[in-house]
Amino acid sequence: MSLRTTARHAARRLLPAAVRGPLARIEQRLNAVRFTIPDRGRLDYRVEFDYPSLRKARAVILWHDDWELATKATLDAIDRLALVCDGDLVVDYGCGIGRVTQGLRQRHPARVLAVDRSTTMRAHARGYVSSSDVAAGAVEILSDLELFERGAELQGSVDCILLIEVLQHIPEPVLDDLLPRLRALLAPRGRLFLLGNDSLDVDRDGNSGSPVEPVLARHLQILRRDRWSDGFAHVRHSFVCA
Repeated sequence: MSLRTTARHAARRLLPAAVRGPLARIEQRLNAVRFTIPDRGRLDYRVEFDYPSLRKARAVILWHDDWELATKATLDAIDRLALVCDGDLVVDYGCGIGRVTQGLRQRHPARVLAVDRSTTMRAHARGYVSSSDVAAGAVEILSDLELFERGAELQGSVDCILLIEVLQHIPEPVLDDLLPRLRALLAPRGRLFLLGNDSLDVDRDGNSGSPVEPVLARHLQILRRDRWSDGFAHVRHSFVCA
């Protein structure tokens, strides 16, 4: 276990929630420095997400949270908002190792397109998600390029798009291109669901901390906003969009 991961685990056990929240926000802002590395540029948001080690991949997906509790809390939020019904077509965009895809399939017989731009994360997902679901076609693990190459086929047919703990890591200029492309995939009554921080790691000027909501509102209709605390180390914000 890395020193950083050990420190996070110790903080989660020893520090009160009132202290953990501000520390998590400070770490988020410091973490945005990775986007200013000259040879990578601010728009490469895969930095620090391509971990060959599954343990490190899991640690970077949920920085301060208990894996099982946070995953259950995320799935409970999806169910409380009635976002996914049996038989739906769901896109889990930024799926990581497939934790939400796997949990969703355990609750609903939905078809899931698990999408991640990281080759390493997709490799982890192929080992984490049920192999029988993949073999049966109930789950497909795709790159973002593969998803949009099927845009004509999928346009207007996706019932729910999930952006779980991912949108805040995508720089604002990339979001202005991505969100309209995701919106085009939604069915007429489809929903896009964002869960995570309410601020961006990298805004249009390369700074951290700008609010997520105005970026969403440029491209989608925001139907509701919620805050979630049970099961999470610090408060999560969610938006349901159409």
